[in-house]
Amino acid sequence: MREAGITTFLNFNFGEDMTIKNFALISTLGLSTLMTPVASEASSAFANASLNWDSIEIFTSSFGGNPEPTIQWLNQTDNGSLSTNDNFGGGTASDTSSAGFNRPNWLSTIQRNSSLSYTSSAFDARTQSVEASASSPVEVGDYNNSSSSSLTRAGQFSVSGSGLVGFKFSASAYSNVNGTSDWSGFATSQAFVSLTNGLGSSIQSLDAHSSIFSLEIDDLSNTLVVALFFNDGQTGFLETRVSASTNLSGYSDGDGQTSPVPVPAAFWFFGTALIGLAVGKRKKA
Repeated sequence: MREAGITTFLNFNFGEDMTIKNFALISTLGLSTLMTPVASEASSAFANASLNWDSIEIFTSSFGGNPEPTIQWLNQTDNGSLSTNDNFGGGTASDTSSAGFNRPNWLSTIQRNSSLSYTSSAFDARTQSVEASASSPVEVGDYNNSSSSSLTRAGQFSVSGSGLVGFKFSASAYSNVNGTSDWSGFATSQAFVSLTNGLGSSIQSLDAHSSIFSLEIDDLSNTLVVALFFNDGQTGFLETRVSASTNLSGYSDGDGQTSPVPVPAAFWFFGTALIGLAVGKRKKA
């Protein structure tokens, strides 16, 4: 469409009296308006989440003057996973990476990270924190880049005595996306806490979400509290999870490439006026 418009415009027959100056002016206006360099901009997405186990608070409360309940851990597990994916060239080429762990205790000091050309993810089991990021390049091609990271810590416990048993955590969740509207993308993160006793459950979560359309930063921090009433001898199950994920997809035409730009209507009116001016001068002569 761009080439056809230029060719049609430049092939008008203005007659022999049309001056070189006027013709050059019209040609220059057409080229500068129809072929405007537009630089591609890189996009990025980032998310992280954490639960502070260093400051975890376990609280109990009894009723009717009975002794406060106590808990004893029966088992504890730690597991985590992460993945990154760079998919480019319309899906004809891709690069993936993943890692994980599973341990029957809460003493894990494991750190993992995965980094490719345009994506990265990481987790730290000691601090119970995760992060994920993705970016779009300015090289020409189709891209669909994604990353994710997750950590889960769970444990089962028994309760001696009857009363309220609860857990309190400091949590944070963050997400941010930067880019142009010709890309699609999102960043999400979550800090999640769940307590069950076989009869009911108490769940709280902190959720951050950003998209390339809203371009908003979600930066959250709060205290997550879960609590349930337990009878003597009852067992409970505590699960916490932090997760983060990002995704970016779209087409990049490269930095500084010429892209089609709609021609303003005012330009065509101005061009028509110049043509009429040239024809009028010929008739007068």
